[in-house]
Amino acid sequence: MRAFTVVLLSMILFVATGCEKTPAPPARPGGGGGGNTPAPPDNGGEITPPAPTENGDTKKAGGPSVPDKLPDAKPDAHLVGDKAWDTYSTGQKVWRQELAALMVKGKPKLKDVVQLDMKRHFARIDLAAARFRYLMENDAARLVRKEGIGAFVNFEWTSKDTDRMRQEDPDAVIHEARERRLTKEVEAHATWEESRKHFRNEVSLSPEFQEIDDRFKAKTDEAESMLGG
Repeated sequence: MRAFTVVLLSMILFVATGCEKTPAPPARPGGGGGGNTPAPPDNGGEITPPAPTENGDTKKAGGPSVPDKLPDAKPDAHLVGDKAWDTYSTGQKVWRQELAALMVKGKPKLKDVVQLDMKRHFARIDLAAARFRYLMENDAARLVRKEGIGAFVNFEWTSKDTDRMRQEDPDAVIHEARERRLTKEVEAHATWEESRKHFRNEVSLSPEFQEIDDRFKAKTDEAESMLGG
């Protein structure tokens, strides 16, 4: 079951990192502290980080700038109006919330880094939703509905899509910036490595984690049943 979660959650990272159809290498789950997400592909994905602006932030040439202070994340940013996608992405966020609570329950001192990591993964999910929404509006034929949930969430994405979406959707630029900033904060946090070990050596082996995983599996099955493939 844990392997199931690694595979399914890797799909959302695959989309969120903007790589084309090149699978990310497998990795042991890292959960709320370690990030239940494989490392990015060897090529780092196809997105080239925008050049820094004078204030040290980023701006895509000809596109919207990123403010120094990012607006708060919208709790419904992962919803796009597609029942299967919304069910799956909601299941991912619930999985992250429940895992974070379990992590903190075992070691309260890790609360800060665990919550930061949860927010980072939320930003990745929100960015994937923005890309899904873009395809719904511009090239819905690339959203595969007849080959299971894996093919559905692991849609093709190109650098041209990234460039155009950045021009059309300021929220997507914000999601990208939020994920980058949170990643830096998480990985620089004093208790980041401790939280990874806590997940690997304790949380991931617990019956409570298995229950969380099982609920996510059920939600994924529910989403797949909505594809009609």
